[in-house]
Amino acid sequence: MSVRISQNKKNLNSINCIFRTDSNVTLGNVSDNLFEVFSSNNKANFNLHVEAELPDSWEDLFTKPERKNPPYLVGMVYESKDSRRADFINLSQVSGNNFSGKLPLDYANWRGRINLKVVLLRSKTIPKAQGFLTNEYSELANSEEYILDITEKEASNSGGSLKVEFKSFSNMVVDGETGFAKDSVYFLDTSEDIPVVSINSDLHQSVLSMFEKSGRNTKITTLRDAIFSGIETDIWEQLATISFQEIRDTESLSNLEELEMPYSGICKAIASFMFPGVNDEDAESELIDLCTSDNDAFKRLLNQRLPVAVQKKTKLSKSITKIASWEES
Repeated sequence: MSVRISQNKKNLNSINCIFRTDSNVTLGNVSDNLFEVFSSNNKANFNLHVEAELPDSWEDLFTKPERKNPPYLVGMVYESKDSRRADFINLSQVSGNNFSGKLPLDYANWRGRINLKVVLLRSKTIPKAQGFLTNEYSELANSEEYILDITEKEASNSGGSLKVEFKSFSNMVVDGETGFAKDSVYFLDTSEDIPVVSINSDLHQSVLSMFEKSGRNTKITTLRDAIFSGIETDIWEQLATISFQEIRDTESLSNLEELEMPYSGICKAIASFMFPGVNDEDAESELIDLCTSDNDAFKRLLNQRLPVAVQKKTKLSKSITKIASWEES
């Protein structure tokens, strides 16, 4: 069914929801609106159950003649770009304002992230009436957007694998201090073989929703790309700094291939941006020379050349320029 969205601003996020899974699969609660099942030991097929409570005044969203028998649908809209699936499932009335339904899921055909939202829709078009949404499938009320991760998110770059995850920073320990990162947006953990970029799941839901927006060339996705470019730039600088120190600590290094991953890949990916105008082999040699030279030369490499190189690598200027072009249009 094609659902035409027409927001009634007075009833945004007015539907309360509770989610649970069948007892054979564990539903992990990452934050208020973010859940996961990838850590469940049992990977059997399961149902995601939803219980929805409409606002007390929901019948008032219909004209007076309709209120005894309002023409409505309550359902859950779901979309998973990772699984290439999107649809609408009807929720059944349990009693009064309460509705429920379930979404069958499995680990074989679903992956990545599912975005979920419960909506109250008008199911019949009537003549226009002031103060009311009258077109069929107008969205009269909705819930906040919820997210279910079926599998962990992973991304890759030229420097090998890079894991990306959403997690609460409230009790995360950084350098031995609990909660130190609670007001941060992201954190790079290089303690494992594969670096992990954690995004703070305690951020406001509108921010998390923006991070999850797909597509390009809209104002919100342009803003998303610019924010991610800033994060990516900082992540590259952190990774490169660590990798350059690996070069400095490795005796008699003749080429970057001798470094372990991900350090060799990171250095090879950034070298051409550090020394433009020369071939890759010469750029890599020059990088090794500067990393293994005296302290002053190494500090200049880190403090002057590297910050500019990573901005070129992530095309930060282009992302910021796109924001300005939207503001001018």
